[in-house]
Amino acid sequence: MSQKRSLWIPLFALLAAACLLCFCLFARQQGIGSWEAFSARLWGRGLSEQEGLRLHMIDVGQGQALLLTCNGHAAMIDTGPADCAGRTADYVWARGVRRLDCLFLTHPHSDHCGGLEEIWDTVAVDAVLTPDCPESRALLTEPGSWGDRKGAKTEYIAAGRQFSLGDARITVLHPREGDTFDDLNDLSLVLLAEYEGVRMLFTGDISGDVEKRLIPLGYIHLLQAAHHGSNSSTCEALLEDMTPDIVFISCGKDNDYGHPHQKVLQRLRAVDAVVYRTDLQGTLTAAVQEGKLSVITGRDD
Repeated sequence: MSQKRSLWIPLFALLAAACLLCFCLFARQQGIGSWEAFSARLWGRGLSEQEGLRLHMIDVGQGQALLLTCNGHAAMIDTGPADCAGRTADYVWARGVRRLDCLFLTHPHSDHCGGLEEIWDTVAVDAVLTPDCPESRALLTEPGSWGDRKGAKTEYIAAGRQFSLGDARITVLHPREGDTFDDLNDLSLVLLAEYEGVRMLFTGDISGDVEKRLIPLGYIHLLQAAHHGSNSSTCEALLEDMTPDIVFISCGKDNDYGHPHQKVLQRLRAVDAVVYRTDLQGTLTAAVQEGKLSVITGRDD
């Protein structure tokens, strides 16, 4: 009897080793680097349970990735850099997101679109929406490109287009049809999200010259500071027009660019804006319920 029991011990050990190996191979394939990430992929919270509008500025270092959810619907604005792609995808999955109504790609720079493939592999994406330029077409539609291999459903959009996200409305303010710029940053999609009287403005990486084209825009409750807080953006004229209550800045800790620039922070203080930064406070979440806007900081919200 003891001989039979002793035979079971190596069999159990072999089975456990095989299970561990299978998990490691799955985790590597999925880009999962921790038990927390695995749990997020496995159990993610139900999106249908989240009421109201939520904006998540995911901490992706020196880049940008935003998740918007509203009454069971979800969209993203950019996907962050490739080196944070797995973490970004895990975050989206953990919020209960299994499908994106749309993925807005503000412009085809790697710190904004590097995580695109990982997101596409993690959740269903109904459409990628981006401004029309040769660089976007090379990324998304040219034969042999990533988008061509994935069968990406791509639409090139310009100012005037509107989209619904649950009960929220998203309006494209920039670029205009036919716009061309020497700097791809200035081609960035500018999006206005509105829900229960609360207005949020997302500006990609546009410069102050382009920001002035948005005036008059009127009061904005929450502003995503353009170009990670670069001094060439978030100009006085736009701030005086919008007088934002809250400003979110996505930038990497101790980044080489000096973002956010001290002059930008001074301009924000001059209009009494409350500033939140991913380099200091991690992932930022803004929630709108019954017309009230609140902010949560930290990676775990």
